[in-house]
Amino acid sequence: MLRILVACGLLCLANAARAQASASVSLVSDDRYRGVSLSDGDPAVQAGLGFDAGWGGYVGAFVSSARLYGLDMARWNAYGGWAGRFHDGMGWDVGVQYTGFSRASHDGYPELYAGLAGERLGLRVAYAWRYFGSDDDALYTSLDAQQPMTHRLRLLVHAGWLHPVRDADAAPAYDARIGLGMQVGHLDLQLARTFLHADASPYRYASYPVGRDAIGNAWVIGITRRW
Repeated sequence: MLRILVACGLLCLANAARAQASASVSLVSDDRYRGVSLSDGDPAVQAGLGFDAGWGGYVGAFVSSARLYGLDMARWNAYGGWAGRFHDGMGWDVGVQYTGFSRASHDGYPELYAGLAGERLGLRVAYAWRYFGSDDDALYTSLDAQQPMTHRLRLLVHAGWLHPVRDADAAPAYDARIGLGMQVGHLDLQLARTFLHADASPYRYASYPVGRDAIGNAWVIGITRRW
């Protein structure tokens, strides 16, 4: 998996003359990942770096503070893939990523993903092996939409479905997010309400190493600076 990411990086560097780099720094009141808090309900600092080649390949990395197993640590993600557009303007995206944790290496997992995206609507499917160190794989399907309300304000909606692959006794979990985003200069401000619906069984399968207080509905405030 890491060899694939390195190969993507080398291909992008080979086309550096046509490439674009991007970076971001964020502060969020709660790091909600698929409806579950990976920061134990506390604020988290996040940063990202991306590199897009002119021919459609891209690589990047993301890191966030986290609190799992009662320990402060970093959650990181490295990814690479290809993106393009169909003749009708619809975008497509396929790639591979690896999520790891600085003090819980056994919970790291690789994931393949593919998606379609229009101007205001996007659909993505991801398949993860040994999700959060569990014995089962996970399939996650997500739908994201945005609707401009003014020239700065937009409505943001997300819906996700996390499903076990082999464990027939584990029920799926559903998460949702609805909020507002506002662009103020170089800053992107967001206020959202997250929702999670699941029985107790999905967390045995999903193996989220968090307390019960980290599972549920929550308000999240975020501020992001992009370059």
